[in-house]
Amino acid sequence: MVVILPSFKLPKKVGPAVVGITNKALVTDFFNRTKLMERGTGSGVIYDKSGLIATNNHVVEGAKEIVVSLPDGKTYKGKVLGADATTDLAVVKINAEEPLVVADLVTLTI
Repeated sequence: MVVILPSFKLPKKVGPAVVGITNKALVTDFFNRTKLMERGTGSGVIYDKSGLIATNNHVVEGAKEIVVSLPDGKTYKGKVLGADATTDLAVVKINAEEPLVVADLVTLTI
């Protein structure tokens, strides 16, 4: 059974499971020094209580470090478990200390 939700209910249904993702990569500056800097940001959705997050490949591509920000302000280091440039999909994993809010993607139709 698929439940079709009106678009105005989507933020309430999925919003608490949406996270921010910061991609940090090694960059070389004008003086040929290499440093870890923010390369880009994006978002993702927690889809499993073990800390699995669906995001886009372009958000995490080339990252040396991933920082995941939860809606409550807590941050965790993330690890890219898999990515596919063709479909622009990626999976990131965090090890959270507290129970995570998970999006109910089984009954969600957009």
